Amino acid sequence: MALSFKERKERRLNGPDLSRKKSIDKHIKHLVELINKEEVYCTASSCSGRVVLVARTDTEDGQVQKKGCKWLLVSHNVVDWNDFVGHLRNKEGSIVMKFEPMIMHVQCATLTDAQKLHATSLASGFKNSGLTISNSGNITLYVKFIVGEANKKMFENQKRIERFTHTLLMELLSTYRQITGFSTVWKQTLSTVILVNLLAASFIEENSRNLF
Repeated sequence: MALSFKERKERRLNGPDLSRKKSIDKHIKHLVELINKEEVYCTASSCSGRVVLVARTDTEDGQVQKKGCKWLLVSHNVVDWNDFVGHLRNKEGSIVMKFEPMIMHVQCATLTDAQKLHATSLASGFKNSGLTISNSGNITLYVKFIVGEANKKMFENQKRIERFTHTLLMELLSTYRQITGFSTVWKQTLSTVILVNLLAASFIEENSRNLF
């Protein structure tokens, strides 16, 4: 007999963390907890967003060798310029830098539940949400610009996480208010999320002055 959604959720949340990091990124921990409080949702995997620097080896014909690449830097926070440059010293071959925004896989009990979460995600700015039934001086200047742009994207990514958390919480509070009224538990939850968002906003404001 097939397991119910509730049984599958309990098995996943109580099972071992299969990720390489073995923990939830701190920037989305409160969001993951908020989603998993709902009976109809279960987070499967997630990443709060990251800046990645990868060294790859070029073949003799100039092609990039994708296998065996070396991860030089993986940061879930804004990148310090001096630290970034340090990872580039004495490196050979092709070096690729990219920014990856927050990604989260959420299992939903029904299609309707999935559509509600999808709509909330889109409204919060995550447009890719979907459902699944030479000259060294110039190079340094350009790379420093890219680092700054990546940091700006990281700040925007964190702001989207906050908006998603806030919008989802307001949606859930509205639903519960219609059914059972505004309970003490949800008052405590709202206070906690507001505090977390204030701390996050303070962190973003403080670090935005040091993009480079």
